[in-house]
Amino acid sequence: MKLSHFFIIGPNDSVIYEFSGDDGDSVQVLRQFFTYASLDVIDDVMWTKGDFYLNKVDHSSELFISAYIGLAPIKLVLMHDADQSDTVRQFFSEVYEVVVKYLLNPFSEPNKDIHSPFVHESIVALHKKYSS
Repeated sequence: MKLSHFFIIGPNDSVIYEFSGDDGDSVQVLRQFFTYASLDVIDDVMWTKGDFYLNKVDHSSELFISAYIGLAPIKLVLMHDADQSDTVRQFFSEVYEVVVKYLLNPFSEPNKDIHSPFVHESIVALHKKYSS
């Protein structure tokens, strides 16, 4: 499974963290557009399902968009290429744990961009772990 593009969306639907693979700039901009366009679908689906994990809420050609909505005021959104829901679910739960640890810091704010080296290094390590 290839994890293509990953976003952490803040409470006001603004991107507070972004991680992508090694694709070119034009491909990244297109994937950003598709991922950001899926936020409306995610908002609709999250009220109909009783789970934090929303598998394949949207798709773009061969890529699927999945999301994880937890109790923290953030949304995790991932564009990926394969249907391995257990792997994506595990990726989301581990990333969510890292982000919640960051948000529990009294000096962090959920509306501000995340520039923490701890968060970035953790997400890069998890990306490598689950992109095999």
